[in-house]
Order: sequence, then structure tokens, then C-alpha cells
Amino acid sequence: STGVAATPTPTGTFQVSARYPITPMTGRDYHIPSVSHVLCLGGGGLPADAVCIHPAPWQEAAGEPFGVRRSHGCVRTSSATARWLFERTALGTPVIIQP
Repeated sequence: STGVAATPTPTGTFQVSARYPITPMTGRDYHIPSVSHVLCLGGGGLPADAVCIHPAPWQEAAGEPFGVRRSHGCVRTSSATARWLFERTALGTPVIIQP
């Protein structure tokens, strides 16, 4: 899942600039104390840790499908997909986000 119209996911070429086995995620209207397997993107004018690829276990628990725009700009995946990516993705790996 990508960003809703009010907080769209940026498009362009980026790279993995940070890898967090576990990290809190905080925004204007949310605070999730512990999210695992987070890959944050950099380059292309992105501020540090502003856009990440991460699991959304709350979305899974609610039975909400992925592939529907519903984030604050990050790219949400299933927990299994996030773990798979995290285990195989090094810092500096290019990431292309297309509309």
C-alpha cells in the first residue's frame, strides 16, 4: 500500500539509506512503538527516514488488503514480505518507485 492523496508516496529513484530491525514510527496522528524489518529510503531529495518500506501488522490484523492507497507516504507490505526484503536488501540498494 502506498500513500493516500493527501500524503502521497514520492516517485523517483532512491536507495536504501537505513535498515532498522525494530524502530518506532511516529507521525502527526500516529505512534507505533515497535515496527520490525524497516527499510528507509534516501536520495532524490527525501529527508532522512521520511519514507520507508515497512510491514503494517495493524493492516493485516484488520483484514485490510495491501495494494490500496492508505499510508502516510510509506510503502506498506505484509509482515512476511517486509522480513523477506529486510533479510536480502543491503544499504545502498536502488529503489525505483513509479506511479
